[in-house]
Amino acid sequence: MHELPVSESEGETSACSEPDDFIVLDEFEAMVLSETLALLRALRSPEAERLSVRFGDLEALGTAVARFPPVRAIQTLGNVRRSVETLESALCLKCGSARLLHTPSRVVIGRSFLIAKIHAFSYAAKAVSFDAPLVSRLRGCILGVVFSLLAEDVYTAALDDDAYPAEKKSPLAADLIRLWDDRRDPRACAHIPALSELWAARDGHIPVYGTMEGASELARLSFDMSESWFAFVSERLRDSQTHFALEEYLFGLSYEEIRWVRTRMASQGLHSADYLEIRSMLGSKTAFSPVDGNDPRAMYDFYAERRDAARARAWSGVPGPRRTIEELYLSFLIAR
Repeated sequence: MHELPVSESEGETSACSEPDDFIVLDEFEAMVLSETLALLRALRSPEAERLSVRFGDLEALGTAVARFPPVRAIQTLGNVRRSVETLESALCLKCGSARLLHTPSRVVIGRSFLIAKIHAFSYAAKAVSFDAPLVSRLRGCILGVVFSLLAEDVYTAALDDDAYPAEKKSPLAADLIRLWDDRRDPRACAHIPALSELWAARDGHIPVYGTMEGASELARLSFDMSESWFAFVSERLRDSQTHFALEEYLFGLSYEEIRWVRTRMASQGLHSADYLEIRSMLGSKTAFSPVDGNDPRAMYDFYAERRDAARARAWSGVPGPRRTIEELYLSFLIAR
């Protein structure tokens, strides 16, 4: 029987340990914020002070996160020991909501910190919306944090997936722990760069649709992708689950909507359709939120909606992808 990690409230000998070197803003983020504040102050905008207060609050939250034990710290209470190994076991055994109370406090609060950071930079972008180049740099700051949250969700979704054998879940759990401990630079984790590359390629991408075969969308997505992506596509695209999940990702439509559009096009004798025609067929409300290039948070919404749809199909047993393309790609990367 696996030993679950001791809770921090039980295992800590001191409630007020010294904060570690937790970084609230990296060098690029600090530079962009400084530039934003300088511009607002030069314009004598009241938003300068409000933004300064907002980031002061964010720094205070970061200090609070730093006071909790590092994720990989060893803690003991009597003969009970919490270590990386026991945490990995708990992550593999527990699933979904049941995992929450076995997750280190630093991770839970750290996730709240990341969300607060996204809100703070989004506020900054709105304050200087008249300066397009600066907004673009602020948007880059937001995307970096969004990708970190997305990576965490992809890993936890993969751990919840029964399709993953135990020997694959252990390296997944280990990499997730590294992500938690290295939030300042998620690129240090084994497979985060590949996932971030995938999201960056899709960000702000408007589907062409055309014949609804997805060839042009896949070509545009793959243009700047690395060798691992091409290996994944060439090896796994023949698998129906991968094919369906990739179609959802490329078209921004659910499996069910794609089937319906193709049926409608065939019945009307249409060989191709553009963006407006497809949207007209589906109406104003579609299953997934559009990936809005002006709002970096839209990539997170797009992933979460596809993940939830995949889980619903798995539970109900209806046709369609049971996993997102991110989970399938991560599985491929882990296997390599």
